[in-house]
Amino acid sequence: MTRILLLIIVSFNYVFAGDVDKVVVVVNDEAITQYDVNEFMQAALASIPDDKRDFAAKDLKKQHISMMVDQALILDVAKNKHISATDEMVNNVLSKIQSSMTMDDNAFLHHLEEFNISMDQFKAHIEKNITTSLVQEAVVRDTIKISSKMIAHHIEADQLAKTQYVFNDYRISKGQLSSQQQKDHANRLYQGIKEQTKIPDAIKSFVVRTPFVDVAKDAMPDIFYKKLADAKPKAVIGPFKLDNGYHVIWYREKKIPTPMTENQAGNSILSQKAGAAINKWMKNLHEAAYIQFFS
Repeated sequence: MTRILLLIIVSFNYVFAGDVDKVVVVVNDEAITQYDVNEFMQAALASIPDDKRDFAAKDLKKQHISMMVDQALILDVAKNKHISATDEMVNNVLSKIQSSMTMDDNAFLHHLEEFNISMDQFKAHIEKNITTSLVQEAVVRDTIKISSKMIAHHIEADQLAKTQYVFNDYRISKGQLSSQQQKDHANRLYQGIKEQTKIPDAIKSFVVRTPFVDVAKDAMPDIFYKKLADAKPKAVIGPFKLDNGYHVIWYREKKIPTPMTENQAGNSILSQKAGAAINKWMKNLHEAAYIQFFS
């Protein structure tokens, strides 16, 4: 009986070891085994807080092999370019992960044990992720060329987008009014706002007032923004006719934000263009690489 049990245990261990050592994919001259895949998955899941882990796990299970292939390709570049994460970088990220989980050192070690990985394995996982990011940052810097003209345009566009406007829109309700009556009421409304900053009593029942407070250009009708762009605060604009009737705008205030610095603008441009640059670079890496998957 003892001999039969030993044979079962030995056979089980042999099959399990064979499964773990199974090659999943070869990337250039690196073989990624099932053991590597398991370790990657466990380390990745261990770095995610409990309340977000289930959601993240779904995406991770779909993409983990492609993520590992991409990382292997990038780490090849890192090796050739002598790019690597420092111990300080690794420890900083480790500290942030622990803080996000509100765990001290002992509690975090126990947490890693639950995922069947050691601290050294977890640090190696962090080191690879940081190195991958460093290479991608270098690619973005080397690929995207930013001129002073681009920076100036970006600063202007950002400030314009973040500028806020305060104004009142007054509309003459069509109701039973004839076209001429609507026009006459709109002119009286314009004069009342311009001269006395109020709606004349005689036409109050025909006026629909809509206040706009701290509204950016993208949050208002295009026609309103065009009218404001051609005027200065305190102006009374109109009357002008739209499909829903005549309008008068009382332009009250324009809040212009402090412009971003040239350095901030440069980083913002890099951030906007980074995705496309990295995708193109990764496509070239894949096309030049030897990648073989095994079922």
